[in-house]
Amino acid sequence: MNASGLKCYSLSPGCGYGDATSQYLVGLQDLSIAVNWQPIGNFLGENQPRRNYLRNLQPELSPKLTALLHRDISYDTVLISLPPTDWYREILEFEQGKKLFGYFTWELERLPEAWVPVLNRLSGLMVPSRFNQLACRRSGVTVDIAVIPHLARRFHPAPKSPQWMSQYDNCYMFYTIGTWTTRKAIESTVRAFLDRFTAEDDVCLVIKTDAIDYIAQNASTSTSICTTRETCAFTLATLLSDYTNPARIHLLGTRVTTDIIDALHERGDCFVSMARSEGWGLASFDALQSGNPVIMPGFGGHIDYLHEDYPLLVDSQQVVLGNSPNERMFKDQQQQKWSEASTSHAGELMARVAADPEAARLIAHARRNEILERFTADTVCRQMADFMGMHI
Repeated sequence: MNASGLKCYSLSPGCGYGDATSQYLVGLQDLSIAVNWQPIGNFLGENQPRRNYLRNLQPELSPKLTALLHRDISYDTVLISLPPTDWYREILEFEQGKKLFGYFTWELERLPEAWVPVLNRLSGLMVPSRFNQLACRRSGVTVDIAVIPHLARRFHPAPKSPQWMSQYDNCYMFYTIGTWTTRKAIESTVRAFLDRFTAEDDVCLVIKTDAIDYIAQNASTSTSICTTRETCAFTLATLLSDYTNPARIHLLGTRVTTDIIDALHERGDCFVSMARSEGWGLASFDALQSGNPVIMPGFGGHIDYLHEDYPLLVDSQQVVLGNSPNERMFKDQQQQKWSEASTSHAGELMARVAADPEAARLIAHARRNEILERFTADTVCRQMADFMGMHI
């Protein structure tokens, strides 16, 4: 029996939502499900040229996903892979009469109240982790909820490593990937590193982020787009000034292509994140797939693939969001809790893996093998299709 068609609204590749959805859609298409992909340009919902929707695709996905873009098919099922904002209401109205499913991730233990009645209008909801599933139930979501994890993927590092990497050829390379926000806590990662190591140590830390320090920008009263004091470079320079002989840090604060990110995973030795919460944690997931150990707190959706007994979890305590610098994404959630990790313990774990890289690799490979077995496109996309009632 042929599968019914699927129309999917999602963000474009280049962000977590877009990257994950592109893999799901190609996996569903490979299961002979007809797919129509309707990307939304960015978090503002602005339309963009066709080339922008496709510029961040992984090489093996590019021709397949291009063929799905605005494809003319008959469909009776709609997937909304977006944060549950006003987009959901508009799509729900436009797609009346269809089976409507949502997919999203969230980083706290409860959802914003305004999301719940919107989500309860769906035929079903999919989230990547048990952490998210519990958050939905605690918040009053009553529709069926399936845990559909992200997919293991192939990596395509740039054929020639970026020139800046060569200066760290003899270093043990720690690296982190994320926006400079309160939730991602990159400053804590920097301090954990600098408190433990000096320039005399054969280590370095690479920070892949944006140009903007969003903590500083959110606190600013400036009307300009971004002042010098609101950049990550300025914040990092300020942090470094507290140390007399700081260990080497490389700031990569510009937009780069996926092959450069893959090159960082390939060259990097250990991924570090002090993030206060994760709905899934794509960067740490990718790091493990690359065979790299991961150091991070044990709060969030990443426990689904790290597990509670993972030996490189950073000690942390639960703190109220209201005690942290304001982050606009969570401005109405100030009474909720997330984690605050111990920088001293993180530094101890960094020293441990740098002193015995082979033992750290063995820890990572145990998780890597599980990921490659459990999170294949065929397995996960069949679960997704089954949940949406699409016959294969």
